[in-house]
Amino acid sequence: MHWLKLKVPGWQTKAIINGVGATATFLVLIDIIAEKFLEGAWVIVLLIVLLVGMFRTIYRHYADVAQQLKMAHYHAPSMPMTNTALVLIPSLHLGIMPALSMRAPCRRIVAPSISRRTRRKPRLERALGALGGDVPLVILHSPFGL
Repeated sequence: MHWLKLKVPGWQTKAIINGVGATATFLVLIDIIAEKFLEGAWVIVLLIVLLVGMFRTIYRHYADVAQQLKMAHYHAPSMPMTNTALVLIPSLHLGIMPALSMRAPCRRIVAPSISRRTRRKPRLERALGALGGDVPLVILHSPFGL
């Protein structure tokens, strides 16, 4: 099949050589199965059938995915896509500051923090405001928070 698709110069010779090799391999397999069938070769036959079925199923899956990904199915969105970044803040520290200042891929950055204490929001808002940040802080209350 490879040589039939490519058809490079000399492909007929290469296809014949591959065909002879595949035929010889198949004949040897049939001979081994016939000679050793009662000694357990039926397991090999069953395994080959299962493997071929599995490989065909995988191939059909990839062919279906390739069909779904074709550009013929693309429709441009009516509104441009925007990204929102969520930077989780357990507390304000040096590890969070570069993430809060990253604006290039995102139009909007939101800083959620999960807490079970309500007194935490004013403290984090003051700390963010003191740094001159315009990132909105959202405190999510949870009985399982920190």
